[in-house]
Amino acid sequence: MNSPGNQQLSVDVSELIKAMLEQNRLREEQMRNLVDKLMEQNQNCLTTTSFVPNYLQLIQNFDGETGDTGVADEWLSALCTAAKLNNWPDTYTMEAARSNLSGPAKQWYLSHMEELKNFDDFRKLFKVTFTSEESITNIWKRMYDRVQGEKESVFNYYHEKVRLCRKLKLNEDETKKIVCVGLRSRDLVTALLSSSRNTEPELLADIRMFMEVQAEHSGRVDHTRPKEIVVKPSTTSTTNNKWHKTKSNEQGNLNIPTVPTKTNNFKPKEYSPKCYNCQLFGHIARDCTRTKRPFKCSKCSIEGHTAKNCTATKSEVTLVNSNLHQTPTNCYIKHVFINNSNEPVSGLVDTGSAFSIIRKSVAEKFKLVVTPKEVKMWVYGNTQPVTSYGESQATLCIDTVKELVECVIVDDELQKYDVIVGRTFVDKENVTFIKTNDQLHFAYGMKFRFEDSEIRKKICILQ
Repeated sequence: MNSPGNQQLSVDVSELIKAMLEQNRLREEQMRNLVDKLMEQNQNCLTTTSFVPNYLQLIQNFDGETGDTGVADEWLSALCTAAKLNNWPDTYTMEAARSNLSGPAKQWYLSHMEELKNFDDFRKLFKVTFTSEESITNIWKRMYDRVQGEKESVFNYYHEKVRLCRKLKLNEDETKKIVCVGLRSRDLVTALLSSSRNTEPELLADIRMFMEVQAEHSGRVDHTRPKEIVVKPSTTSTTNNKWHKTKSNEQGNLNIPTVPTKTNNFKPKEYSPKCYNCQLFGHIARDCTRTKRPFKCSKCSIEGHTAKNCTATKSEVTLVNSNLHQTPTNCYIKHVFINNSNEPVSGLVDTGSAFSIIRKSVAEKFKLVVTPKEVKMWVYGNTQPVTSYGESQATLCIDTVKELVECVIVDDELQKYDVIVGRTFVDKENVTFIKTNDQLHFAYGMKFRFEDSEIRKKICILQ
């Protein structure tokens, strides 16, 4: 049996061990708390570190000229991403935004500068102004007008056109059709339309394959095609100098230069301008330093003026002059009596004219009732149409024939004859006329030697 003293000693040792373990636990807990605090302080130091923005690499310039909401969204997203990655405070972000605005966007910022207290205010007002929802009509118009530029890459055009199609929510077939409409290469359009692949990745893969094959094919063709060397004469040579062309043979040696048979029709390979003053290539007549040649009219071949200012080409509608006091030498010039008047006027019988035409002064003299009306009349040749002053009715009397006809009234300077008797008079059913060597005679019921009835009778007798 243990004595009471030994029992008391064992109890004291147990309490001592428990106390030591508790102290160790507390010390470890304090160490963990201390380490956590140190780590937290280090983390706080890292989060508060800011870097000066690099505008050239992170954010592009925005001017707001195009009105494209997608461009504005992209610019604002790039600005927010740069601020987040570099831990920019509002002052840095606002400065970066201000420094990358130009044009209308810069003017917008200056007009609202007092309202923009922080970056949140800037972002909200920027979205309202530049990223508002675009109308479907405007998007459709931009998509319809978007075509590939002359020196623009196919891929740049493709991605922008597809972005516009996505805004309109077009399906794959419609997107493919719209993309093909704006392409410059017909061969590429044919290749895409002949394929059943319509998705965006498939279209892009087909375009990439076509461009690679085309580049490889053109490179091979250029190497296999015989090269031509064009020897250009010096600028001091005259127009009699000839252009020599040499071809390389299969071994790479140059043949003897050959001269084309028709040097006048031969053109240099470089499509340089030609001077019509000295007949040399490389400049135009405006910049020619030689003595200017005199102007020569291409119509009358007279020097001193051009065809635009030529007066020799001006002609009038009237064919010949007339004089009532002289006996007409042309059988088609007749004396015409208007509305039972005893005073004759000069008339020209024109069986090719669709109208009977009277001068305005003659119509006023005989008090014709003129109705304003514009009738355009053309004549043979490269001339402008003649426009009438009006129309009227008049009784025309030639020889023994008197008929009421429709007449066209024209200005006096358009014709020298008082009346031009046209088909409205000569094509009357009861009007007949006969022409001999020097006479033209009008009459009613004129008998001709050979009529249709007599010809039929003779044919029947012969049969």
